[in-house]
Amino acid sequence: MNFSRSGWIGRLLRRGSVVAVLGWLILAALIVAGRAVGQVAFASRPLLAFVSYYESIYLTDVLGGVTVRWWDIDVRSLAVSLDGRWLAYYAFRSALPEGDLYVISLPDGELRRLNEDDAPLDVTENPRWSPDSQSIAYPQGDAMVLVNVTTGVTHSLVSGLSHLSQPTWSPDGSHVAYLATHADRAGIYMTDVQTGQTRRLPVDRAATSFPPAWSPDGRWLAYSSSRVSNSALYRNIYMVDVQTGQIEQLTHDRATVSRPAWSLDGRQIAYISSQEGGHADIQITDVQTGQARRLPADDPTRGSPLVWSRLAWSPDGSWITYGCGLQYLLTAICLMDVSTGEYRILTPGGGNVGSPTWLP
Repeated sequence: MNFSRSGWIGRLLRRGSVVAVLGWLILAALIVAGRAVGQVAFASRPLLAFVSYYESIYLTDVLGGVTVRWWDIDVRSLAVSLDGRWLAYYAFRSALPEGDLYVISLPDGELRRLNEDDAPLDVTENPRWSPDSQSIAYPQGDAMVLVNVTTGVTHSLVSGLSHLSQPTWSPDGSHVAYLATHADRAGIYMTDVQTGQTRRLPVDRAATSFPPAWSPDGRWLAYSSSRVSNSALYRNIYMVDVQTGQIEQLTHDRATVSRPAWSLDGRQIAYISSQEGGHADIQITDVQTGQARRLPADDPTRGSPLVWSRLAWSPDGSWITYGCGLQYLLTAICLMDVSTGEYRILTPGGGNVGSPTWLP
């Protein structure tokens, strides 16, 4: 694998982006300061990256409200590695949705492209980092591919399936779960990273637009399905034990319930519940008791924005961020306080933004 390399300062200056250089310097200072005093600094000054589609990557301090334009590029989606040292993103080519996968080394700003010229990728999904921050999983044709971000070496984890999408790593990095179809049977598949052994989980009618979500202890995968209802209009959240195949139903709503996201302690799952007429809420359910509480993400009496993207818990579990819809097809990044349900819009100017990602 040959990397396409370029000096980060030279690249930015060739684009005429002095603002992006300043943004990188601000980010570098924040990262260095945070690491100098340990994780407490990050807990008190949480940082969130997001994209303005076809334009730039931005960084915001969610407490101080300071937002800087960091990198000018035609970017679709991004993800920060769990060790906070790498940022991966997809950039469009001229023929949508084809694009390329890049990584930026945050300590020094070095930019690398991870796929070859003759191997464009579908850039409609976020890059998926391994827990050890060494590899990224992505679908390519009928294969699920793993690439080592340091060496650039790739290998096919599994092949022979179709419609592969939404890869997600187990917390210990031993397996990758994903959506796929084999012999006209669509479902959730799981592959052992070391042996390549693949099996289909006993899951019916899993929603193909939303990735399954691993529990922090690696025992369960939560997913959205119309398993009980005969109507595709109604979906609920289910959990499947990846060892035994046992399935438990978490929610029982007459709604389209999707995008499950586990809290970091594994005690709660947040999700989006979309009612008839377009009304959508963020709800959080206690996994043990099944007790649910509604966070007014979309309250018509307050004119709040519609939830439309995946939910992401902050590293300390205090907030959930998500993409939200404004008027006239504009989108924004919203931040919700988990304890109170109060929310605010981090990007009030509108535009076309998304892919909110917390920095560790």
